[in-house]
Amino acid sequence: MKIMIPLATLFNMNKLNIKDMNSEDLMYASDEAEFYYVINGKETDIAVPEGEAIGLDIETPDGVELQLFSNMYWSPSWS
Repeated sequence: MKIMIPLATLFNMNKLNIKDMNSEDLMYASDEAEFYYVINGKETDIAVPEGEAIGLDIETPDGVELQLFSNMYWSPSWS
């Protein structure tokens, strides 16, 4: 199942400087089930498939942080 959501609805665009970003900033799910979908504001047990974009690496004063799309959450199996 592929869930399509417009990019503008996934981020607060005021917080991101899109002009300074490129495709290398996109991060993708691996074959490990650790990222899951949020649907209608509720966390689900539907894993994001390998190769699907999960968010962006954003530079901050403290380093680079992964900003997940708002329709995804992280729950690694080892936690």
